[in-house]
Amino acid sequence: MNSFQVDRTQFPIGQGGFHATVVHLPYNNRRLSMVIDCGGADERHRNLLINGFAESGRQHDILVISHFDEDHINGIDDLHAAGIQFNTVFLPHVKLHSYLLWMTLKLSVSEGAANELARIVQIAGRLYDGDYWPVVHVGPQSSMPGGVLEDAPPVDENLADMLSDEAYKAVQRARDFPGQVFSCSQSLNLKDIDWLFRFYSREWAFPSEVKAIWDLSFFAELKAVVDRTQQKLDTSAWNDFATDLESKLTAKIAPADAAQVMSLISVKPPKKDKRFESLEKLKNEIKNAKNGGLSCKYVLSQLYLLSKTLKDYNDASLCVYSGPAQRCTGTRRKQFSRSVQLGRRALRPESLNGVHTREIGWIATGDSDFSTREKLQEFLRHYHTEIVLTSIFVLPHHGSRNSYDANMDCLRELIANLSERPLFIAPASPEHKKYHHPHWPVESTCRKAGDFYIVDQDLASFYTESVYTKDNPSRIIIWE
Repeated sequence: MNSFQVDRTQFPIGQGGFHATVVHLPYNNRRLSMVIDCGGADERHRNLLINGFAESGRQHDILVISHFDEDHINGIDDLHAAGIQFNTVFLPHVKLHSYLLWMTLKLSVSEGAANELARIVQIAGRLYDGDYWPVVHVGPQSSMPGGVLEDAPPVDENLADMLSDEAYKAVQRARDFPGQVFSCSQSLNLKDIDWLFRFYSREWAFPSEVKAIWDLSFFAELKAVVDRTQQKLDTSAWNDFATDLESKLTAKIAPADAAQVMSLISVKPPKKDKRFESLEKLKNEIKNAKNGGLSCKYVLSQLYLLSKTLKDYNDASLCVYSGPAQRCTGTRRKQFSRSVQLGRRALRPESLNGVHTREIGWIATGDSDFSTREKLQEFLRHYHTEIVLTSIFVLPHHGSRNSYDANMDCLRELIANLSERPLFIAPASPEHKKYHHPHWPVESTCRKAGDFYIVDQDLASFYTESVYTKDNPSRIIIWE
């Protein structure tokens, strides 16, 4: 089996997501380049990193978007403008129209103006519509029949050369046949080498509470704009969509329609109910508003904040494993050495003689929700052969406590399935005026089990490592 090297970098984006993995095959001078997410809270800092990333002028193979929060996708336009090209974009499998309704509601609570909200929703829509780069949806196996691909030309020669035939055909089918998905049960095995990428995504369900909010008649014109996405749009139509969405978000709600919000609770509760009282307060706020009334964006944000079930709902997040192929791939297993290179806040490396390992897997989790044991068990079952090889775990939701149960029992159970003494990475901005990620209960729990590293907005806080095959490794550099 051929030797190879994998370089992985978590960029110092701060409160956001920006990761790159490059697999080098020196024996045939080929490489596979994958980027996971591109977004962050500070536009100037984000563009600094993106422009630096674009300087190589290389074309990249795969872009993976874990989910569509602003701080994970607001750099996509900048990537595109910088001339960076991807052959395929892997996205969570959702119904675009429903997801954009959800995004418009969720992002309404952001401090950004209506035009920024509209721009982010437009980016998500254009990504799903294939307006930037060709799209593959990742999810449960599609029930629709696949097409015959034996005589079809390759959608990308580099992917065809790098991936196993089975994996490449699955990608090609998901790109070329409407209704097909790249099944989470299918790995992206690399040809002739001991490495794969493996995705995990729960099937996203449109929350019933979101539907109830959008059924309020004073949102009808705003909803009609989002309803356009049920038809395929070109670039010009997407630009019109963003302009019209901004206009309807800033439109005022008539005071006479204030009572509609009370329909979200079918009957007045017999006892004091905080949610009933909050909705009644919002009703009066709409009814008594000055200057023409409250905007649709503001009322949407209040209804989101008053909801019972929507806070931190993020079942669409797409997780990515990058590491040795532990499944039956027909590829001879290798042993690996690691070279860890960190910024000035680096954990102190230590040399260990005569040590080799396969426990070099990396899992990125987006904003995954492990707050119930059922959800955690589903994740662990999916990665049951990869999780034991995983020594680097990028914490969901920037290290938020809201990704777990109150007692952190789910986090401790997750940690028990990882390799010994893992490294936990939190891409976050601890000084962020609103979020203050990572939260201390998460950091404390992780530090008891392994090592913890915050990749924030300081350019020196990046994390990068090289993993390479070695037949007779005599030295491995790891964190302590």
